Amino acid sequence: MKTTHIVILFLLIGFQTSVMSMDYNGLGTQVNDSISPNGIAKKQLTPKEIKNVIIADTDFNRYSCFQIMQGVIRNTADNKPMHNVHVILSLNGKVIKKIVTDNTGQYQLKLLCNKTYDLKIKITGFEGKTITFKSDIKTNTIIKKDIYLDGAYCYQTISGTIRSSKNATLISGASVTLLKNNKKIKTVKTLEDGTYSFSLDCYKTYSVEVEKEHYTANSILFNTSLVPQMALIRHFSLQTINCTKTINGVVKNEKTNTPMNNVDVELSKDGRFVKATTTNTSGKFSFDVPCNSVFTLSLQKLNFQKLMRALESDSNDKKARNVEFKLKPLDCKQIIKGIVRNSSNNSIESDVKLQFFNANKLVKTITTGVDGSFTFNAECFKSYKVTTSKPFYTDGSQYFVSGNKNNSIVNKTIKISPVLDFIQVREMLMVKVNPNNLSFVLNKNTLTDALIKELNKVITIMEKHPYIRLEINIHTDSRANDNLNMSLSKERAQKIIDYLISKDISSDRLTGDGYGETQLLNHCSNGVKCKNYEHLKNRRIEFIVLDN
Repeated sequence: MKTTHIVILFLLIGFQTSVMSMDYNGLGTQVNDSISPNGIAKKQLTPKEIKNVIIADTDFNRYSCFQIMQGVIRNTADNKPMHNVHVILSLNGKVIKKIVTDNTGQYQLKLLCNKTYDLKIKITGFEGKTITFKSDIKTNTIIKKDIYLDGAYCYQTISGTIRSSKNATLISGASVTLLKNNKKIKTVKTLEDGTYSFSLDCYKTYSVEVEKEHYTANSILFNTSLVPQMALIRHFSLQTINCTKTINGVVKNEKTNTPMNNVDVELSKDGRFVKATTTNTSGKFSFDVPCNSVFTLSLQKLNFQKLMRALESDSNDKKARNVEFKLKPLDCKQIIKGIVRNSSNNSIESDVKLQFFNANKLVKTITTGVDGSFTFNAECFKSYKVTTSKPFYTDGSQYFVSGNKNNSIVNKTIKISPVLDFIQVREMLMVKVNPNNLSFVLNKNTLTDALIKELNKVITIMEKHPYIRLEINIHTDSRANDNLNMSLSKERAQKIIDYLISKDISSDRLTGDGYGETQLLNHCSNGVKCKNYEHLKNRRIEFIVLDN
């Protein structure tokens, strides 16, 4: 070993011994705040690590000794994290890192060991904070430090004058009300010189309302900023109340005669715009206009013909004028293009029957092609119900509302689900069928086509599961004679059993009976007044699985 190498080795060992004798209990704070990484174990440095610490550079790739400082910037008032806080880290007077906190308020900084840093925290509306600290020589440690900011007291003022719009004279004695979030804060009267003033909190939403007898009221809505001691100037002019006429209008659809909401109504006079409004949910609007004047009302809404009408007001300001308007709808169509898929595996489903309803009226019936696609021409801004049906699939339905853009194409995907064989009902296992199809011809034991369709499903399931036996029970509601209900339900139960036997289902696998109205599911017994849907809950056919 050369003499030079021996000298360097002794120097490194001596430096390590010197470092090991130093006591580092945390980061030393020199300004404003303190940072203490409590509970962090010290780590003895190797000669290589000591060499890296000595190197005066900010390139982390050249160091093996570094630390991570992380934490959350919080509001002292409520302990909540603060976002948009600027965190600036400097080393030797040079900015080396800038970050802005997000909604979590978190920050993270990578530090070199044994360096003195300046950390500056700032955000508008809060007292800034500068922290000077020195990192120690413990490598690969994490220093956790939450930093708290105190809000700076911030206020602004608003003041101004109240004048007459007719001759610009100052108005004294006017009531000026300050509101914050629609809640009255303070009301003052204007002085002889027509002035008013209020003190405001920063970064709030306010409104000022001005009222004076024989004048029209006036108001403004505004937001204060975060700039402290800003003086806002807002002047008001009040219009002298003269003779005015109230025009109450209602707008209806010419085709359906129903009220129309959100119609844009514009008032103009001599070709000049005066004011505008929109109709409410009842199709109504209102304007106050000068007496004995001629003006023009313009009404328009998307997909309707624009309507303009001239109106004349009389001199009777005590009685409002009521006017009705009707807008003619434009022809507006949308093209609904869709595809039907299997909800289980997303495969394309052909031969699916789709029925489109509007206002409970069947509009169109479509059967999907081999590619599962369909096309439906819908009227704009209409609510539609589409039902789906296919053998051995669950009948489904869904709703959609067409848009208001003429000739636009809307793509939809409809999913249908394969029939699941069984379902748990009142702690009994039953064959899953569509209850809406379980009906006989009224007051007879004749099977309907819909019922036969469901019975064929039952047959398929019994063939698929040859080990099951079924108990077929039929129940009626309490309407009609008790004895008639009992006998009819028994006949119907036997009718279903006979049909299943005729389709090669063994009679040994079938049993059942009719129970009339003796096993109601709700309170709708004889003499109890119930709605139709309540009675229908008691009218049912049950396919109970006996052996599974």
